[in-house]
Parts: sequence; C-alpha cells; structure tokens
Amino acid sequence: MLRLVPSQQAALGRLETALQRGVSWLALVAPSQSGKSTVLAHWPGALGANWLHLNARSIACPEDLVAACLQRWPSSHARIDELGWKTQLTQLQPPECSGLPMLVIDDAEQLDDVVLTVLSAMASGGYGAGWSILLVGALSLGVRLASACPESVSPTTVRLPPWDERDLQMACPEMMSLPETLRVERVTAHLESSIPQRLAALREPVPETPLAAPEPMRKPFWRRHWVWFIVSAALVMAAIVVMTSTPLWSWSRSGSPSQ
Repeated sequence: MLRLVPSQQAALGRLETALQRGVSWLALVAPSQSGKSTVLAHWPGALGANWLHLNARSIACPEDLVAACLQRWPSSHARIDELGWKTQLTQLQPPECSGLPMLVIDDAEQLDDVVLTVLSAMASGGYGAGWSILLVGALSLGVRLASACPESVSPTTVRLPPWDERDLQMACPEMMSLPETLRVERVTAHLESSIPQRLAALREPVPETPLAAPEPMRKPFWRRHWVWFIVSAALVMAAIVVMTSTPLWSWSRSGSPSQ
C-alpha cells in the first residue's frame, strides 16, 4: 500500500476533524488518480470499518441504494421486502462507525440527481436516524450537488491539493539522485498529469550523454590534394616563363633548326 504524502495526511486530518465535530455530510474531491482511494485506505480503522463503500455506477436509483444498505445491514422487520424504499430506509438502523462515515460513495459526481437528493436528506436525518455520508469524486462534484440539491446544505468539502515537490519526494525518494536541473524539469513538466504519470516520469533513467562524433583524421600537409595542385600549377607556370623568355638563337646553338 502506498504511503500517505503530507498533502494527503492533511486532507485526512480535516475529514476526521469534521466528523469529530458532528458533521455528517462530507465530500472529498480531487482530479482523477490523485490519491483519493489511498486516503480512504489509510483512514485509521478503515480495515475493520463497518461503513458501506459503494461506487456510483452501482446506484442508478434510490432502490439500488436502499437494497445495498439492506444487504450490508439486514433489517429486523419481518416483511421489509414488501415495503417501499422510503419506508425500508427508515427501518434501517446502521451501527455507528466511531470516527468514520457510515456510507462512502466513489465517483459520486456520476450519481443521478434523485439519488443525490436522497443522500442529502439521509445526512440531515430525513429518513430516521441521521447518516454520516462521505461522497468521493472529481472537482465537478460540487457543481453537481449545487444543481441537484439547491435548497439543501452543501457538504463540508475537503479538496486534495496538487502534490508539491515534498509530496513527490516522499513517494519517490529516488528522484533526489537526479541532477538538479533534470529533477526540476521533470517536477514542473507534468503538473497537469495524474500522480502515477508524474511518478513514472521521475523514475525514468537519466538519459545518456551522446558521444561526440570523432573528428576526421587530418592528412599531413604534403598529402593534401590542393597542395599538389598548387605545386603543379607553379611548375607549369615556371616552365612557360622559361620557354618564353629564352632567345631563339640559344635554340639554334643547341642543335635546334634555325630559321
């Protein structure tokens, strides 16, 4: 199980404080894959909690919600199946969860408006005993609640803040072995990414420094083509100069035909 980072510990502390003060209508919001489930898993007493943990996808209507509650806490009413869901709900007496919510619903922003209205009434004692309910969802959950329950009290909302460098260091201590410039670049380059993506980026190996291309071996001065070209051109020019400057009588003396 992942450890709680400081920002998650602070959020969990705010939830616990609210419950201790008697707040029964709470919401925990954060972007997707920001550690909401990790916070719930680390809640002291969560392993033995008597709460009912549901996902919004399994609650399409109030009847689904009440059926799940009856399965978790069977009623003593002999013929409760013959009653309507509202009466069934008033017959339920879930045990107190000391310091914990009775009902936790994930992805709560996907709940139908009618279900949200029922949950709000449950938290305020509208169906018998007051329930302590924690809705867990995306940042849009607040807008959904305001739209579905405009006349009810808004839940006490705790928002998981974005992870800072201290949070990342606790979850990924190996990041401190990165060169400082590379570490800063990776911490700031994925601010909008999910936590798993940010941690994966920090755990990537340091790229190897590309080797410099070897310099081509320089030929000795005397083996360069342009040197021989210049030398050859100079010799040809010298020969031309000699030939044009020698008198014709010198050619006749040497046995060349004379005019």
